[in-house]
Amino acid sequence: MMTDWEVYCAFRKAQANAKNKPYRLPKEWETYKTTKMTEKNLNWLVQAARYFNTKYSNIDLDKYMACGFEVWKGFTYKHLLDDKVIQLYIDKDKAKKRSTEVTEREIETTFKKISFYLRSKPTRPGYTQLQNFCKFRSGEVRTCINMYVQGNVDVMTLAYCVNRGYIKLTDDERILSPYLVQKYRDILDAMEYVKPFIEQKERELEEIER
Repeated sequence: MMTDWEVYCAFRKAQANAKNKPYRLPKEWETYKTTKMTEKNLNWLVQAARYFNTKYSNIDLDKYMACGFEVWKGFTYKHLLDDKVIQLYIDKDKAKKRSTEVTEREIETTFKKISFYLRSKPTRPGYTQLQNFCKFRSGEVRTCINMYVQGNVDVMTLAYCVNRGYIKLTDDERILSPYLVQKYRDILDAMEYVKPFIEQKERELEEIER
């Protein structure tokens, strides 16, 4: 159950991020909110916590508060349940889900192609199938990079393999995948939403018939 403390912490974190400044949280919340906060501010916090526990129980508080500061630079407690903030969060959440659905379809297609490729290839003891896939080469360039360039491996799956240490790009491979190299951090941030799906497909890859 979400508390007024959690709402307060998320608000202060987003406020600090918006101002690019550090922040401190009170050590004794119950004392702080009764001696330092106005009755109105406390009521807005309590109302927000109640709302997030009922009508919007699956909310991501950090992202919601960030929306608040996107709507107003001076986002305050009285704006916590403002319709503009709620609608912006809903719009962003829907866009994220649509993007995730598209990405998951791309990942599904990638793993089908990887599975097909591996059916005729030898296994390497001590490696998962995905690690094994990342070790095959076509000349000086690894097969996974060539398949990515050809559009047969999606960028999220390739970034996952790089992040897990399954592949370390050579200079030639970096030249062949400039988008991955230039946007790597952004891709990792986006991977937050689909990483469990990639991990699931990696586990399923272990079950392919040899």
